[in-house]
Parts: sequence; structure tokens; C-alpha cells
Amino acid sequence: MKYWAHSDTKGLSPAAPGSNWQPLSCHLTQVAALAASLAPAANPYDGRFNRLARAAGLLHDLGKYTEPFQSMLLKSGVRKAPHSASGAALAHTVQAVEAAFTIAGHHAGLRDAERGRAYEVQTLPRQFVGPILDVMRSLADDRKTTFLFCTATQPAFAKSADADPKDERWEPGSIQEIIPQPATLFERLKRAEVSWHGEGRTPWSICTIRPRSYTAPSSAGLRTEALTKLRSSTSRPECVRLTNSPVSRRSGEGSTNPSEGCLVVSTQPVEAGVDVDFPVVYRAMGPLDSIAPAAGRCDREGKLTVAAEKPAGRVVVFETEDGKLPRGAYGEATTGTRALARKGSQAIHRPDDVRRHFELLFGEADLDAKDIQELRHKMSCRHVAREFEMIVDSTQSVFVPYDGAVRELIARLEERGILDSWVRRSLQRYVVGLDLRELQEARRGAVHGARPASDLWVCSEGFYDENLEIITRPMPEDMVL
Repeated sequence: MKYWAHSDTKGLSPAAPGSNWQPLSCHLTQVAALAASLAPAANPYDGRFNRLARAAGLLHDLGKYTEPFQSMLLKSGVRKAPHSASGAALAHTVQAVEAAFTIAGHHAGLRDAERGRAYEVQTLPRQFVGPILDVMRSLADDRKTTFLFCTATQPAFAKSADADPKDERWEPGSIQEIIPQPATLFERLKRAEVSWHGEGRTPWSICTIRPRSYTAPSSAGLRTEALTKLRSSTSRPECVRLTNSPVSRRSGEGSTNPSEGCLVVSTQPVEAGVDVDFPVVYRAMGPLDSIAPAAGRCDREGKLTVAAEKPAGRVVVFETEDGKLPRGAYGEATTGTRALARKGSQAIHRPDDVRRHFELLFGEADLDAKDIQELRHKMSCRHVAREFEMIVDSTQSVFVPYDGAVRELIARLEERGILDSWVRRSLQRYVVGLDLRELQEARRGAVHGARPASDLWVCSEGFYDENLEIITRPMPEDMVL
């Protein structure tokens, strides 16, 4: 059988007089020769590069050596015959990775210049910063991609001049500010003063804490005040939807109607994108790059600052009673922030302080803790996908008996032990999430399986509170008959 690379441009058959069909073997050898002749101009002193260029030419259309592709050229009923992956796959099999990417790029096409925009880059997990920056570097070098980082607390992705040679970050000077005099701009936009380890309270304030860093008894003392608990994985979506709207409306009245009062206790998600404005913000001690977004909810509209002609918002960073911190980057960054704050050398509105914070966080840390780079070099794409988990979601859904209608749905679920589509849709607004540790504790009485050996969980009566969410001990009023 004779194999063809390209058909006649005029539509003539191979046997027609004057037809110009190109044999596949001829096409591959010509492309290989052309690639080898051009290779020295690109890399004149690398013989392996020359051999790889020739190999890429020989293999780039290997997939055309198939009956489906030949039938498609001959218009024998086959309309589509993919052929691009065969040569790249064979090149990868023999460890000719550069040729594999060249072949794949030849068929998929390479764009001229690209632009990438990355928001809230300070939230990138530290253990993945190394491979993320390496991929960005490759895109910038190979595809001339320009990246725009959007953040109020710019991470130190470029290492300092005296950094360790093994530091995986970019070279000094790799990142350029696109706004002139950022320090001056930070100072002009300052709307709040930050006090560390402060005390006190105001009728209008928002308090952000780490999830589950409080206990039901201590929070219960706030129940007699204007308390709204906002934005947590353990809040019902229905509750979040209902409370966010009035909080947003009332927070905007804070500077003109202080007598009404509004106290919001929230977990960290409120710091990202929730448009509320309070004159005072209390924030549990944490990393500097987490405190800064919380401060963004303080005099957000600038009304107090304009009236006072100076930063008039107040941010109070406090220590929790137990002082416990999660392990890993968050705990380490919090410890560093606390130490610098005690020395008086930590401010959210000074770019140099933000850089110092990230230098402590990145400088001596393992920025590739999951060995993603090694897996990438081995082309172990499946393992990379498994290990590179930016957001770890280990929460378990629990249905809460919010009212009579919901209790009927839960009773139906417990009777049948099956979550059919109608019940799922009906209950999806009455679900809260518990992580595995919280679920283990809650199984002592606060939650139970819909049926024995079931992985569907239901909150027991008396263990859900509008303000405190799922609790592990019943509220006193629910224990009175």
C-alpha cells in the first residue's frame, strides 16, 4: 500500500494525469532534512539538538501511516482521522521530550504573544509556589507570555539579591510595578489605623476569626446583641444568602446610624470579595497578607476618612484565648507577623513590610514540598494532577433540620436511605460542611447517619443554632421540656 502525506490541491486523484500527490515517506524525509539544516542556526554547538530536530521532522506526521487517514485523503467515506498524537507519543516513549513537545506544538499551533492575569496571588499555597513560578517562567520564555499580578499584598516571587542559590523563585528584578510610586499610593489610600493586641468593642464592628476557633459558650454571650454570623463552610447556603443582604445594607449605614448597632462575627471568607463597610474591624492574629484583606472592610467607602481628613477606620488585631494555630504555612506566617508586630516593624500599608513578610514565608521554605517539578520532568502528568491540589476539600455534608418542611424531607431520606434527585435539590439549601475532625467529634451525638452504615449525615435535634451553626453540645433552651 502506498501512503500519501497530502492530496492534490486541485482535487485530482492519485492516478489522474498531472496530479500532484506527495508520498508520505518523501514528505517526512524532506521535513527532517529541512529541520536539521536549520538547527545549527538556533543552537550551533549542540549535536543532540540537531538530532532531535531531524527526529521531530521524521515523526511529526507518523500518524498518517494509518488506513483511516489514507481513506480520508482518498475520500473513501472517512471524514475525520486524527493523526497528530502518534509521533509525539513515540518521541516521548524514547525520552525525546523536546521533540515530543515540538511535534505537539506543530499540530496544535503556538500563539504569538499571550497575556495572563492572576488575581489574589498572595493566596497561592506555599508548597506549590516553586512549580507555579517555573511554569510561568517557561510560558514567558517560550510563548512570550506577560503575566499581570493583581494583589494588595504582593508576594516576593522574585528573590532578593543575597538569596540562597537554591532559591526557586525568579531572579531579582523579574517583576516590575506598573503603577509608579506604590508606597506613596498606599499611603494616600490608607483608611484605617491598625492596633496590635488591642481590646474594646463598638456597636458597629465586624470580627473575623479562623473557622471553629471559638466555642459555643463564649459565642453565646453575643446572642443578646445585634449578632450576625456570616460566611462559613458550616453555614447553610440559605442562611448565608439571607444574612449577607441585610448586613451589606446595614453596614453601609454605620457612619450615619450608630445607635442601631451591627456586630458581625465571621470566618475568613468574608475577607475576599464581600462588600461590607464597618468603622471598626477586629481580626484574630494571623499572617499579614490575611490581616490586610480584613482591613479592606474597614471604612471601605472612605466616608469616615474624608470627614476626618485622616485615616479614621480602626483595625484591632487580637490574640485568641487558646492561642492555637494550624500547622504549616499559616501558623508560621502568623508567628512571623506577631514577632515583627511586637517590634513595631509591621504595617499593612507599607510595601516594604509586605515584602519582608513574604521573604520570611518563602525565603527558607520548601516551595515544592510535593516534588511536582520532579514529576513534571518525568512527564508523569497523572501524578502531577493528583498531587497538585490547590484547594483541599475534605468536608462532609450534613443536613440540618431547619423547619418542619425540612424535617419531613429528612424523615423521607432516613426512611428510604437514598438521596434521590428531588430530595437532593430540596435539601441543598439546608446543608452545612464539617471537616473530618469536626465530623468525628460531632458523631458523638450532634450528627447521625441517615441509616446505619450510611455516608449521609443529619444534624440531630438541638444541635443546630442560627448564629453558632452546628454545635457539639445542645443549647440549654433545647434541653428544657
